[in-house]
Amino acid sequence: MLPRRGPPGSGLKDPIGALAPALASTVVTDATKATEIAAGLCTLLATPVPLTAATVTVGASIGVALSEPGITVKGLTRRAGLAMYAAKILGKNRIETYSPATHAVAA
Repeated sequence: MLPRRGPPGSGLKDPIGALAPALASTVVTDATKATEIAAGLCTLLATPVPLTAATVTVGASIGVALSEPGITVKGLTRRAGLAMYAAKILGKNRIETYSPATHAVAA
């Protein structure tokens, strides 16, 4: 289960802030787990947030790319970016996993 509020005692409902340290220290080696984490993040972001003047909702297009031998951080980030832009093109508020066959034209 993903966190639903900010740091204890803060009174903040900040699921992203609470989730960021966990994500930064997580090593994921399989696409299924990476997609599961991304789906949880999309769900958290889609939760309506009441503000003073209105209630807002946020969506996310997330690109997933897995490391492989020989790929640099720059190359991995580029692949994740390509997958993210594909997610936006395919309908927004979704997850797309990088695959050489699918994203080869843009690479």
